[in-house]
Amino acid sequence: MCPDIIVLRRGGHVDAGEVLLDAAKRELKEELGLESEPEIIAEFIFDDGHPRRIFLYQINLQKKMSLNKDEIESGFFVDREKNC
Repeated sequence: MCPDIIVLRRGGHVDAGEVLLDAAKRELKEELGLESEPEIIAEFIFDDGHPRRIFLYQINLQKKMSLNKDEIESGFFVDREKNC
């Protein structure tokens, strides 16, 4: 069974001295109002003149999300019944 998926795009950042996982937790709270323990399930490294690392996280939702529209550029839901 495939979980429901929400895909959100927004350029987060890591504060000076901040650990990557702590930055992910902070961004989850800022963007979605969630306090959760994200699990890294994939990492992508790109270098098109601007090196970037993109992480794919999985979280188990225990409550409804509260989207902060000022923090999210775009997003969409993927229906697990149709796509998995």
